Amino acid sequence: MSIGQKSMLIYFVPSIVICTRKVKQMIPFAFVLLFTMYESEFLTTAHSQLEDGYRWQSIECRESNGTVPSLEMNNKTVCYKLEK
Repeated sequence: MSIGQKSMLIYFVPSIVICTRKVKQMIPFAFVLLFTMYESEFLTTAHSQLEDGYRWQSIECRESNGTVPSLEMNNKTVCYKLEK
């Protein structure tokens, strides 16, 4: 390996490490961004109902009926509901 190749390697490797660190730092931000975009209808509805006095209540886990926006877990299962 020539001196020029070694100096390029010295500059290239730290750049990869820095880039990898930035990508790792962006993963949580990207997850939150995608979640809020995908679930915006649910978040909007839940926020307005919470302002109207609704509270989260635990219910027996059941299949979502699809009539209201919901955060579904494991094949459209819901375990909490907003009730007044």
